[in-house]
Amino acid sequence: MTSPQLSQSLEAAPELSIDYRDPDACHAALSAALVRFNNIFGDPWSVLILRDCFLGISRFQEFRDSTGVTRQTLSARLKELTRHGVLRRVCYNERPARYEYRLTSKGLDLHRFAYAVWKWSVDWSLSPPTLPTILFHRKTLQPVTPVLACSNCQTPLALNDLVMGAVGRESVDVQLNRRARRWAGNTAAATVGDTLFGKRTFIIGDRWVGLILASVLLGVHSFDRLADRLGIATNILAHRLKTLTEYGLLSAPVYDPDQRCYDYRPTQETAALVPLFLSVSEWVARWETPVGLAHPVWWHRPCGEAIETCLVDETSGRRLSVSDIRFSAPVQDR
Repeated sequence: MTSPQLSQSLEAAPELSIDYRDPDACHAALSAALVRFNNIFGDPWSVLILRDCFLGISRFQEFRDSTGVTRQTLSARLKELTRHGVLRRVCYNERPARYEYRLTSKGLDLHRFAYAVWKWSVDWSLSPPTLPTILFHRKTLQPVTPVLACSNCQTPLALNDLVMGAVGRESVDVQLNRRARRWAGNTAAATVGDTLFGKRTFIIGDRWVGLILASVLLGVHSFDRLADRLGIATNILAHRLKTLTEYGLLSAPVYDPDQRCYDYRPTQETAALVPLFLSVSEWVARWETPVGLAHPVWWHRPCGEAIETCLVDETSGRRLSVSDIRFSAPVQDR
């Protein structure tokens, strides 16, 4: 029997698409942003390490116990994240020398992305969660639900309120690094940790998946238009669309006889991913895009301003900083 939540997920989200200016420039800029992000976090272990850092884990053995990763792989990923400036290595014991890994300013600036992933995971989990389901305000100890909002008007961001554009000169062709290429599309490896995390890493770590979902949200729905817009091989596109439909992120394809092709629509679950894409493009523009090159920019229709995101509590509307939020222990669904 299909659960009500799964039924809702599999339904197309009607009339949901982001307005955008100059589709070619938007897709090029968003493509470059996603690839730059994937070149740092384009495998499940790096995303798991980032998750654990925000959960307060900082030491080598703690990462191993939490993720089950091998010593060699963990050492390589920590070294890579340190090289990219996301983590810094701090000595906490001199004899023998022992180190822990702490988020830098660049790493802490991923907090909007981390909480966007958390919110989506909690809202759409169909299995016992591995992330905390309740967060608390560090001072008041009251439950809070951080959501992404426009810092100009502090209004939570809704899909139909967004307008996307691109600024800067045309992006160079950014290539996935070797490790990210190996990971991209490896859906078998995506099951590491838990099934929901497998879905998360499939979305975050696969360049094509992110671009397909972003394109569908930007109003590109047909198979032929997706293939043309993304320059993707039809067999790769067919495989990704099939997997995304099975995951409940796209509605079941409907054949359009007028266009002679299948039509794919975002589900409510996919619409809920918009804050994740927005936070990724914002972070990459700030930290990983060379000066002058194109990057996505978003406008907020209600206030008419370019969006700089912040976190607010979904219930009270109160603005939250990363230091305001503490994680509870994981709570199992009944």
